[in-house]
Amino acid sequence: MKISFSRFWKLFLVCSAVFIAILLAGPLLGLFQPLTGKQLLMAFFVPVSFLLLGTLPFKLPTRIVLGLVLGTLGGILIGPDMSLIAPLGTIFIRLIFMVIVPLVFASLVVGTQSLGDIRKMGRIGFRTVAFYTVYTIVGATIGLTLANHFKPGVGLTEETQQALLESYSQTAENKVATVAKPSLTDTLVNIVPKNIITGMSSDPPEMLQIVFFAIFVGVALTLIPDERRKPVVALLEGIFDVMLAIVNIVIKIAPYAVFALIADVVGQFGLELLFMLAKYTLITLGGLAFLWLTYIPLTYFFTNLNITGFIRGIWPVMGIAFSTSSSAATLPIMMDTCQKRLGVSETISSFVLPLSITINMNGTALYHGVSAVFIAQVYGIPLTLVDQIMVVLIATLAAIGGAGVPGSAFMMLVMVLTQIGVPLEGLALVLGVERILDMARTTVNIMGDSTAAVILAKAEGELNPPPELIKK
Repeated sequence: MKISFSRFWKLFLVCSAVFIAILLAGPLLGLFQPLTGKQLLMAFFVPVSFLLLGTLPFKLPTRIVLGLVLGTLGGILIGPDMSLIAPLGTIFIRLIFMVIVPLVFASLVVGTQSLGDIRKMGRIGFRTVAFYTVYTIVGATIGLTLANHFKPGVGLTEETQQALLESYSQTAENKVATVAKPSLTDTLVNIVPKNIITGMSSDPPEMLQIVFFAIFVGVALTLIPDERRKPVVALLEGIFDVMLAIVNIVIKIAPYAVFALIADVVGQFGLELLFMLAKYTLITLGGLAFLWLTYIPLTYFFTNLNITGFIRGIWPVMGIAFSTSSSAATLPIMMDTCQKRLGVSETISSFVLPLSITINMNGTALYHGVSAVFIAQVYGIPLTLVDQIMVVLIATLAAIGGAGVPGSAFMMLVMVLTQIGVPLEGLALVLGVERILDMARTTVNIMGDSTAAVILAKAEGELNPPPELIKK
């Protein structure tokens, strides 16, 4: 691996020259007091870290992890002074939040209308949607159950938790003040917006109202003639593509933002949060593994496939899913595998599998459940039963229009946290391990897609596996 030392040292010398000039001129001109030892260390450590993040020839996920490591080291060595660079992380969070409303609205409308004429979906369409919806609810419920049982975000000292509450006092106080007020009936009624523009423009936006309206628009689009529907769909697809392009631009500063946010958190609150992050990661991966295993008895009891042959058949697809973190990227090979290796008819695979890329997000729903409760626990914000039902509901509804591309689940997590009133700054805690969790949950999603295809094909009499795959 070649490192661009020439570029690194040029940038380093420029930054050092600027820093030395400020360091010498500042006290002489009376602009600021002489820097303390830790501030001097920070003035050296931060530019060097940013130069490493910008010049090392690693892919983005690796640089995000490197940002997490360097930020942690900076927080340990320098302490609370690292809060001076926290605004960089805040800007990153605001940039993500900037696109979430148009992104969610456009993706949900396009995803919903792509289901076709709902009145004519018939038996296969109903079974497909029912299977994916139920399993998405199951995934979110497993995630919530694990997080509530193992409590990965509980254990901070009272001083640390109080400091976190004070750091984001407005959000936290608003949440704690209203935690016991909303009833389930009120929450369900408030899903229906009186004014969708108000819901979109409020701070934070009313995400459930946006989801409801978007799905309603998507259904309505299936009921109007093609010549009127296509321009609307094309416009929304264009908006969706533009929002994704913005996200792709914004995500390039993620390594620096993670560095700033984690350095600030560790500098203020020490290593307690990092131990909790490790616990959160293990719980999430354990939940995803359990969810993956639940598909095995379903395949065994509802099809004539033997389990070993089924897993061997879809193993290449899961390999692609794990390496790319993209459900959409696996679609061509998954359709080919289900047809040629597992014996699913072309009729079933061509309907069920493309649909699955749009609405099957059970692994993602589990991730949302664990992550929302973990971040809330870290901040000491209690989540009521209504809040946790909202997590399940949002995860399920968001699955209808979630893009099958890397990082889409993280964007949907923004929506979940916004709805239940948890500070978005908590995203910094999970962003560093996002890539490995993305790979794992995409693999679980693909396992669900393939399982649904063989079960529905068997139910319709359109599953004809090779003799060696038929269970004895």
